[in-house]
Amino acid sequence: DPTSATTTVSGFSAAGSYLMIYSNGNCSDTATIVVNNNCACPIAGNTITAPSTLSYCESANGITITGNAATPISGTYSWEYSFDNTAFVAATGTNNSKDYTTGSLSIGSHRYRRIFTTTSGIPCSDTSNVVTINVFSNPVASISGNTEICAGGSSTFTASGGTAYIWNTGATTSSLVVSTAGSYTVTVTNANGCTATSERSLIVNPQPNAGIDPAAVGCFTSGTAVMSGSGAGTWTLGNASSGNATIADPTSATTTVSGFSAAGSY
Repeated sequence: DPTSATTTVSGFSAAGSYLMIYSNGNCSDTATIVVNNNCACPIAGNTITAPSTLSYCESANGITITGNAATPISGTYSWEYSFDNTAFVAATGTNNSKDYTTGSLSIGSHRYRRIFTTTSGIPCSDTSNVVTINVFSNPVASISGNTEICAGGSSTFTASGGTAYIWNTGATTSSLVVSTAGSYTVTVTNANGCTATSERSLIVNPQPNAGIDPAAVGCFTSGTAVMSGSGAGTWTLGNASSGNATIADPTSATTTVSGFSAAGSY
C-alpha cells in the first residue's frame, strides 16, 4: 500500500539495492533495501562444553554435556550422536534441549554435537563443536609361575596384561620372586588408565628327609635295604643309579628296597 506510512515490499525480481522513497508532496526521505541471495546466518554462541571427565573404563552412564544459549532466542536445538566415527544421527533420549544427558555408553568412542535452527528471521542452521567421550576396556590381568615349591626354594610370579603393576607386597615390577606361602595379588593398569586384578597362591612344601636303616651300613652285596624318611614324599630311583631295584611302596615314608641288579650306588 504506497499510501500507507507502514507497508510491506515483496516480490523482488533480483538481488541488489532497492531505493524506497517516502514523500509527503513537498519533502521526501529515502530508505535502502538490500536483497542478497546469500544472507549471513545470524546464529551466534552455538557451542557446547565438554564434561570434566572424558575417559571412562568399561562403561559410563548419565553424563551431562552443557550447551551455551545460542542466539537469536527464537530457535530450536537438536543433538546428534556418532559411535566410533560413524555418521551422525539423532541422539537418543531428550535431544531438543540446551543441554544433553547421555544414556548408558558401551566401550568405544562417543561423539556429540548440537544443531541450532532459527524459527524466525533468516532461516538457517548452525552446527556446534564436537565433544568426544571415550569408554575403554579394562585390561585382562593374569599371573604365571610355579605355585608349589620346596622349603628353601622360590618361584617367580609374572604378571601380564598392562603397562603398570603393583603387588600387594608393594612391589611395582611385572615379576615378583616369592618364597613365602600365601596369596599374592597384583593390580594391572593399561595405557588408558583402566585396571584389573589377578591373584595367585604359593604353596611351600617341607623338605623330605631320606634315610637308610641301618644307617651305618653303606654297602650291600645282596638283600633288602630299609628306607626311612620323614615328611610327605615319594621314593624314586635316581637316574645315576648303577642298576635297577624294586621299591616296595614308593609312597610310604618307610619302605624297603630290594632286587638290586648290579653292584654300585643306588
